[in-house]
Amino acid sequence: MKQSYRETLAAGLDMRIVYLRGTYDQMRQHILARHGHFAGESILAGQFSDLEEPTDALVLDVSSSPERLASEAVAGLGLAPADGP
Repeated sequence: MKQSYRETLAAGLDMRIVYLRGTYDQMRQHILARHGHFAGESILAGQFSDLEEPTDALVLDVSSSPERLASEAVAGLGLAPADGP
């Protein structure tokens, strides 16, 4: 996402960004593993060419498991974990 888009979305809000950083191939593999999602591999090149990595975000490595990413996001944002699944 472009920085200007993040600024527009955050206008007037206390918004924090969690950026899942990964390589083109890692993201391609994630897309190929999804089924029934509207966004397919065809948009990936455009997304990467437009990407402006955030400088004010919590950066997490997309190669981690979803559970670990969620845990790292909760801890990194100073949030209390939810009880239960």
